[in-house]
Amino acid sequence: MMMLIVLAAAAAQPSLQPVDALRTSVTVRYGDLVLATAEGQRELDRRIASAALRICTPDVPTIEQALYDIDGCVAKVVADSAQDRRRAIAAAGRETRTATIG
Repeated sequence: MMMLIVLAAAAAQPSLQPVDALRTSVTVRYGDLVLATAEGQRELDRRIASAALRICTPDVPTIEQALYDIDGCVAKVVADSAQDRRRAIAAAGRETRTATIG
């Protein structure tokens, strides 16, 4: 089963965004994580923050980048993904992982 969260770009400062230089979405895969553990949740948080930074950081620096609130954009993208994060962790708590021995 493919498990992913798609983070979308926040229009935190649309007048300052160099639109062509920003990504509009990034997929965060978490199928390899055990979200029922604190370690798995921390890794998901790390991946979400990294994806948010990729969304909010222009590929091509411009004069407008100096005025652009990257930290605010990252915070908004991470906050906007919180509900998807909670759903993923809740679903992981309902999963039953089994192993066959022998």
